[in-house]
Amino acid sequence: MTSENAQTPHLAIDLKNAMNAEDWPRVAGLLTTEWVELMSSHRDLLTEVMRSLPNDVVERSPTLAATRAYAEFIPDAGPVRPTRFQAPVAAPQALLEILSFLTARSAGARMAGNHVDAVAAATEARRALTDATPVARLAVTHVLPDICVQWAISHFLAGDLSIAYEIFTEVYDGAVTTGNTRMAAESAGNCALILALTGTEKQVREWLCRLPPVEDLTDTVEDAGRIAEAFIAIDGLDRSRAEALALDLSRSHEVEHWALRLLVQARIALLWQPDTTVALSTLLGTVSAYPTAISETGLNGGVIALAEAELRLRAGDYVRARAAITRARGAAVHDDCPYLDVVDARISALTGRRPRARSVLTDVLARDPLPRIAVSARLVRGALSDNDAEVDREAVRHLVAHSGFEAVRVLVDRASWEGTSDALRERNDEVMFSPVFSDESTDLTRRERAVLRQIVDGSTVAEIAEAEHLSPHTVKKQLLAAYRKIGVGDRAAAVDAVHAAPWVLAE
Repeated sequence: MTSENAQTPHLAIDLKNAMNAEDWPRVAGLLTTEWVELMSSHRDLLTEVMRSLPNDVVERSPTLAATRAYAEFIPDAGPVRPTRFQAPVAAPQALLEILSFLTARSAGARMAGNHVDAVAAATEARRALTDATPVARLAVTHVLPDICVQWAISHFLAGDLSIAYEIFTEVYDGAVTTGNTRMAAESAGNCALILALTGTEKQVREWLCRLPPVEDLTDTVEDAGRIAEAFIAIDGLDRSRAEALALDLSRSHEVEHWALRLLVQARIALLWQPDTTVALSTLLGTVSAYPTAISETGLNGGVIALAEAELRLRAGDYVRARAAITRARGAAVHDDCPYLDVVDARISALTGRRPRARSVLTDVLARDPLPRIAVSARLVRGALSDNDAEVDREAVRHLVAHSGFEAVRVLVDRASWEGTSDALRERNDEVMFSPVFSDESTDLTRRERAVLRQIVDGSTVAEIAEAEHLSPHTVKKQLLAAYRKIGVGDRAAAVDAVHAAPWVLAE
């Protein structure tokens, strides 16, 4: 037995005795000096101790206040972390108190869906740490990984992936240095996940190889890494591995990455299930259990809307697919959303607006996108047979061969994919392809918009005919044309579709 392991039982006994004796200064001292060991080996005891603290004691100590708030955020033998995470109210003084206070405020804001405030508090905490003296920084080194990882998560859930990645890498280095296995696993997994969303398979696997094993099976710090692994299995068309990981993830109670777990399930359905109705129903049913402030904001809100748009697009429900894209843009903290632009372009191409689709994709590519976005945009633009088709197809061949993005074939029809390269035809029989992009415009005419607008307002065919000085037969003909263009079959469905996507009536 190592000296470290030999000390572990004594630490638990000392902390329990201090708690039972109500020796709160001793409790605070042990929490400060032994935080890493308590988080790694005694999380249940840590939670018990923090919940036993009298409120008057906590109110006098910003350190204890922030620590108790953080302890309430720790999964206890597997249950879901609370979604209402409150920051302590005690005024901070020392560096640890300042960092703990701002970190709790950041976590509380993001759990309420307020990502702007969450990022602001995390940024202020980073600035406080940067401005601190070397002596003050050294005194809090052992707890920094647990604190800083919360800043990274706040940036991540706000959609600020570049800064989140930067902080997660710093957390990983600090966790390895201090022997904090949990935070090393969580930060490495999140680095892999960010790269799975933006980078290449090689980069993802480099981070997955750094994941240390976590012995506690109820811990959720490895979830991000498992989601990253699922995404690269999907990219590589490894169906059995992707489905096994998705099943494993479906049992998780971790709260930060819930939307990304649903995106994994949606992508599997898009690739390998001819009918995505069940996947869409599962998605919408799960989302309904979350407050709107959580399900329609930040990265999670954007991911859910993206998954819904992709599933509706496959089902031919283009109006609601575009409505989901519009909702996703509203959820985003940052204006640049190239993922959404590619889906938007696909909807335009499928509804006969090929020039608009090409324009959107050309704009995406002009912004020098990340490899994953670039291969998607070039594949779709190449399928539209414009002047850039051969250049796009050559770029797709290169990116797929070197970056492992084989699953992008789901974005276009079979003929367009197979026309890209003879070498890329393998395993096509097991993959669902997109419908053929349409040459027929689905833009409503002025008359069609006018009669559809009146239908939505509740007018009858006879009332519309009188108002527009048309025959009832002509009104019915125009309504049928409008219904066909927006992908519905009757009046009730048309009303629902326009309410979901009012832009269809815009002049």
